[in-house]
Amino acid sequence: MTDAAFPTLLDASGAPAAPEEVRAGVHDAVRALARALRNRLLYEGSANPAVDRVMDAARESFGTLWKSAGHATLVVEERDLLFDGASVYQAEERESLPFLLYRDGIREITFHRGFEREELDALLAVLAHVHRMRGEEQDDLLTLLWDHDWYYFRYRYVEALPEGTELPEGSGEGQPRAIAVREETQALATTVSADDFRGALYFLDDVELRRLDDELRREMARDLWTGVLNALFDRLEDGGALRQEQIVGILSDVLPTLLGAGKLELGGRVLAELVEIATSGRRLPAAVMRALRALFDQLSSPDTIAELVRTVEQAGSAVSEESLASLLSFFPPDALRPLLRASETSASPAVRRSVVLAAERLADAHRDLVTRLAADADPAVAGGAARLLGR
Repeated sequence: MTDAAFPTLLDASGAPAAPEEVRAGVHDAVRALARALRNRLLYEGSANPAVDRVMDAARESFGTLWKSAGHATLVVEERDLLFDGASVYQAEERESLPFLLYRDGIREITFHRGFEREELDALLAVLAHVHRMRGEEQDDLLTLLWDHDWYYFRYRYVEALPEGTELPEGSGEGQPRAIAVREETQALATTVSADDFRGALYFLDDVELRRLDDELRREMARDLWTGVLNALFDRLEDGGALRQEQIVGILSDVLPTLLGAGKLELGGRVLAELVEIATSGRRLPAAVMRALRALFDQLSSPDTIAELVRTVEQAGSAVSEESLASLLSFFPPDALRPLLRASETSASPAVRRSVVLAAERLADAHRDLVTRLAADADPAVAGGAARLLGR
């Protein structure tokens, strides 16, 4: 069974919504959904303005509902859809929206805010397909729903057990003996031991167990960061503009994590790869270049450099001067001011040496900037700039 329904309905402000307002919104949204399904069946596969109008009306009805509720849960009966114990949609004919759901075991459905934008079309397509293929060899509704990765739509269902299966006594008075509710969130055993499986027919022998143990140790010792970064760089080079922009965004989020964890070599590798890609002569989309510039602008932030210095000071000898110097070699000119401040205030001689090297590299290419910083209001920045000018 899919996710459980939420126990209360809240409006956009987080306060309990008025039941009458919510019930009216659910009533209108469900009727609009059923109307959209009928139109899709009527105008099968054809582009028709009437279908577009009905779909727009359904989206508008759900949008109105979300003004008073964050989601809506409906109980499915053969010819009824119930909300909070009362019918909000009733159909006389058997081949209706409730019957399509009920026939294949759906007993509860939940719509969440955003359903009308992201998954309304997909749900209608599944329902229409099941209706058209009635009586033919085909996957049932549950199978088709399972194939879709729903996010704003949830459902609960019951499933027939194999013929002859008996449910345990005390499973519920009046419960059908050929039907059982399948729960996705079944209780799991608290511990699992290899001894639990030793009696199995195909259990591993000692040689195979040792091989499996060696493979597990190698897998646990594998450098996952390197594997993940390699995959991202491969996709960055051969992907389209949208994918490239997304990957640069991911790397922008990953870089502070690497620096905060003291993985300066990997951080330097990320910057080196990005610089190589940006300067390779390959024409990159404007959005990707903007994302790259934003990533390097992030490096010039005083907070970024202060956090980096603090990490290296705490790590001590665990972080090599070479890896820090290599990382700082990719910092942009705007990083010169916070670097000068760090060179004067850091308590770590190793940090000061590496930072000074990076500052000297930037100063050689931007001497006018160093001259301006010598008059900075911050004494540490002005002192660091004066030392550079003196050298």
